[in-house]
Amino acid sequence: MFSKRQKMNMIKGSNVVWASPDKGMDLYNARQYKEMYRSTKFIIDCLAESLDEEKNLSVLDVGCSAGANLLYMARQYPNFSFTGIDINKHYLEEARKAHNHLEIKNTTFKYLNILDLNEKYDIIGSAQTLSFLDFDKGEGFYEKCFQNAKKGVFIFSLFTNRRLEYDITIRDDIYNKAVPYNIHSIKKIEECAAQCGFHLKLKRKFEIDIDLPDIHTGRGTYTIQDASNKRLMFTDVLHLPWGFLYFEKETT
Repeated sequence: MFSKRQKMNMIKGSNVVWASPDKGMDLYNARQYKEMYRSTKFIIDCLAESLDEEKNLSVLDVGCSAGANLLYMARQYPNFSFTGIDINKHYLEEARKAHNHLEIKNTTFKYLNILDLNEKYDIIGSAQTLSFLDFDKGEGFYEKCFQNAKKGVFIFSLFTNRRLEYDITIRDDIYNKAVPYNIHSIKKIEECAAQCGFHLKLKRKFEIDIDLPDIHTGRGTYTIQDASNKRLMFTDVLHLPWGFLYFEKETT
């Protein structure tokens, strides 16, 4: 049970929650720089099915945080120019320092909210960002991506195939934050994409291939196996249906 004081003081709103650093995010980013997460490899493998790595494409990574995920994408596609944007100035500076230290030449970083984006990029994508926004910002988020992408849009997030959407908030008193973990309807995203001239070219469900122990006192991913030995990802009691979507611009 949260005390009345805790409820009053808990940080709410995704812009406020993600604009400030915390120990959990620090650890997440540090681990990713040491070893590529399987979710990142999954995203890169999915992109390989849709993108020609020999072309010179401009790519916008929305919600790049400290740039660890973008590091591996930039190495995979040295001919691409990558721009990472985020609303957290601290992690953007960490990203700049890390990429300079690692001599990554094809990345830049900007302090920018996707809803304020006016520039066009060949490809616009995001890893997890959509689910971690306030629910009422979700549609505006992916609509902005489709409006500003010239060739393609990719989204790695929590999805349902049904015409349902889940407005979920985890009240985390460890970090004193109310954190969104929203699940969006693929059907509704497809409808928005069609209005902007895109079609869904690739849809993949992320299935992790290792066991993750339940060692967390708060938020943190672990796996369980069902009766058919299939791994399911959870944070506490919430099942995480991660998936990848790639939308391609219709050609005339």
